[in-house]
Amino acid sequence: DASDHQNPSVISRVHTLPENSGSSSLHPAEDVASSLMSHLETLYQEVELFEELLHSGNLTPEEQQQVTFPFLNRP
Repeated sequence: DASDHQNPSVISRVHTLPENSGSSSLHPAEDVASSLMSHLETLYQEVELFEELLHSGNLTPEEQQQVTFPFLNRP
């Protein structure tokens, strides 16, 4: 039946939700919070590294602009 295959993106999204993963004993909200904290820690590390590079003078003006204004460089 063709109707079963019309929307694969919806099916794949449903299977990636934390509630359906079964891999975590955490409440879904706690799972999301934990994931966000992990991403924030990574972001802070990247910002610290960027600041070190910026202050050490190891970035060209072009590189500085790319990192400082990434939204301007999107297609």
